[in-house]
This record gives sequence, C-alpha cells and structure tokens, in this order.
Amino acid sequence: MPSTRSLLVAVALGAGALTTLSALPAGAATSSAQSQVTAALAAANSQKTVHYVATSTYSTRSIVITGDVSATEGQQQVVLHYGKNVGHMTNLLVGSAVYFKGDAYGLTAYLGLPSSLAPTYAGKWISVTSSSQGYSSIAQSLTLSSAVDQISIKGPYKQASVSTGGQKATALVGLTSSLSTGKKVGPATLFLTQATTPLPIRFVGIGHQSKGTAHGQVSYSNWNEPLNFTAPTGAIPASSISAAAG
Repeated sequence: MPSTRSLLVAVALGAGALTTLSALPAGAATSSAQSQVTAALAAANSQKTVHYVATSTYSTRSIVITGDVSATEGQQQVVLHYGKNVGHMTNLLVGSAVYFKGDAYGLTAYLGLPSSLAPTYAGKWISVTSSSQGYSSIAQSLTLSSAVDQISIKGPYKQASVSTGGQKATALVGLTSSLSTGKKVGPATLFLTQATTPLPIRFVGIGHQSKGTAHGQVSYSNWNEPLNFTAPTGAIPASSISAAAG
C-alpha cells in the first residue's frame, strides 16, 4: 500500500505520480530539497504580484479565498461554508485603508459582526484605516508576503519530477504542522517550477485536529501581472460600527 505522503501526491496529480516518487537519501540530497524550498520562497517574495486560490476544509466548514496581491495592496474574494450556511466577502487593501463588503452571513462568520447588526451593513463597504488598532495585521493579510507565508513544509523529503497543469514541475513531499493542533504534523507537498530559480505552483497539506482532519491547498499563478485597485467611496468606518454594537 502506498504511504500517506505518496497518496497526497497521487490525489494532486493522478495515480501515475506514484511511479516517479522517490525517497531522498539523508544528507546532501535532503539539504538540496530544503535549499529548493528556501530559494522558491525567497523568489516568490521578490515578485511584484501573484494570483492565488487558497482552499481549506475541516469537518463541515470550508473557506475559499481567491486573491490578487502585491507587496502593498491586494484584493480577496472569500466564500465560506459552514454546514448549509454560505457567506461571501470582498476584502480590499488600497492606499492606507482596508475595505470589507459582504453578505450578512459573511459579515458575521468572517468579520465577527453581531448577527443583529449584519443585515444593516450587508452589501456596504466598511473601512479600517491605518490609524485603527489592529490595522497592520489586517493589511498584512492582503499582501504578497502573506500569500507566500501559507506555504509551510519541512523534511524529511521525497521528490518527484511531474507534470501539473500542462507544465513540468518538481514535487517535494514533506511534513507540515500548519494545519494541525498541538504538536501534530501531517503530510504536505510543494510543487515548484523547474526553472533556475523555482517558483511555487501549488502547496497541499493535511492536518490532524482534535475532531478530525483538515485539508488545505494554495495554488499560485499569473506572477507579475499588473494590478489596479481603486478605493471605494462612501465606506462606513468600522469604528462607528463598533460604537453601535456597544
């Protein structure tokens, strides 16, 4: 029976990947794999922009974030599922403010707005300015570095030369703790372009939590394509909503 880590590659690429997956011997080869990861993350952070799609699921909950980000600006489209409930959000970082707009369930599940207030602000832009408490961390989540930081993988590694999305890639299979609770780890695979300086194509991980298994995936594409964001007008300051909520 294939190992869990081998199955992770098979799920992402098809069963044929199992025939090319090879264990890396200890020492220099494992160091080489880690060097590829380090180089790819550094290269990714040096790019101007990226388009990404991040998906995570746990039990009856899931969230899909589709983003276009640069070092200083970004936009996300968010879809949340919790059982039969579905919420939608649009998040935008432009200039010195972050803007949010969503439906009632999205505002409650994603922003934590009280359900009694959410219908009032559904479909309206809400702004958080640079002078607001917590702005820095909120703004950071809408940047390129935050998108790249979703990749978390460590050895020991296995390696495969594969084809994904019509392009040749290197699959590095290791471990991640980013989707688990406590000190648990789960399998992870990072797919890189086969270039002199590789860039991430996709990261896939599995985590172990107290009541089940969590799955996560982030795909990257359209590196360095131009982005053009415009701040919405008439946004409602988040501080005024906080005051209304008491």
